[in-house]
Amino acid sequence: MLKLHDFCNRAKNLFDQEYIGYGLSLESALGFNYMLRGVPRQFGAEATIRF
Repeated sequence: MLKLHDFCNRAKNLFDQEYIGYGLSLESALGFNYMLRGVPRQFGAEATIRF
């Protein structure tokens, strides 16, 4: 007999918004700014079945 032991679902940035995840102001020292975009839309699920 199969038994669902564990189930997990996850989502990040579900509406796929563009945003800056990290930024560093280097304008005064090097003349530019450093910015990283946030993660794109991600979703998934996991299940563990034992028998």
